This record gives sequence, structure tokens and C-alpha cells, in this order.
Amino acid sequence: AGQGSGLLPIDLSEFGEFGDERGGGDLADTGNAAHNLRLFPPLVDLRRDLALGVEGTLGESVDMTLNVTNAGQDALTLHFNDGQIFDFLALTVQGEKDPVLVWNWAHDKAFTAALWDLTLQPGDSRSYQVTWDGTNNAGDAVTGEFIMRAELVSTPGGSPEQKTLAIRE
Repeated sequence: AGQGSGLLPIDLSEFGEFGDERGGGDLADTGNAAHNLRLFPPLVDLRRDLALGVEGTLGESVDMTLNVTNAGQDALTLHFNDGQIFDFLALTVQGEKDPVLVWNWAHDKAFTAALWDLTLQPGDSRSYQVTWDGTNNAGDAVTGEFIMRAELVSTPGGSPEQKTLAIRE
């Protein structure tokens, strides 16, 4: 890191294997609490796929499915901070601006405040499906081109590749 960049050089070799027995990662103590890092192993063993129903027309619903599979040879533990497991999002791109959130499944949901874990054995899968009614978070019907995303909100977690969806009048 360059001088004055605000980044601290860290020799990762002193941490040995990444991750602890819970899979939560090791804490890299840089000597400054504001710059401590949580180090996680790569997510190569967690496969996430997003499946969408066919492109719709105004007033039709769209089924979305997030499939999560442990593609590794070892058990994989996912850590959750509350009762939420996933979220689905519809975003729109307006010109060259960043995508704008139009709808997300969790926007009107309340989740329990409980830490919990889900362990997937090698080859285990979970599927989470929701139906989007084609309205925004205010309840108004929308049309156009949308970027569809699914998120597994655990650690490790993440999103599969996003897909595009067109809703026509």
C-alpha cells in the first residue's frame, strides 16, 4: 500500500489456515481496531443459482427461486444474524446511473432477532422460492427491464449472477 493511502500492509501468512472451526474467519489484528479485518475462506464450495419464471406482462406474477448447494467435500456452516435467510430484489437502470431498487421481498417483513447456523453436508441443497406480483415496494404495478437478484444473507452467503427480466404492458 502506498504512503498516505490509508491502507495497512498485512502479512497473511501469519494467520495460517483461513477460518476457524465455526467457519467465521480469523481476526487480523492490525493494531488499530478501526482497521481490523475479518478474513474468510473463498466461497468456492457454495453454489448459488437464481431461476426466474418466464418474462411477464403487466399484472402477471413471476416466480423466483434461489437454490443453494454445498458443492464441496466438507460440511459447510452458514451463520445467520436473524431469522432472515434470503432476499429477492428487482432493480432498474436509468441511463448510466447505478441501479435503483424497485422491489425487494423483505421490505415489509419482520425477522426474529436470533443468531443461528445452518450446516449443509456435501451435496446438500436448499431452495427458497417467492412470487413477485410485479409491483414496486409502494404497491404500484411496474413495467420495463429489471435486474433481478437473489441474496443469501448468511456468512458465507452472497448472490448468484443477476438476471434480467422484462415486464411488458
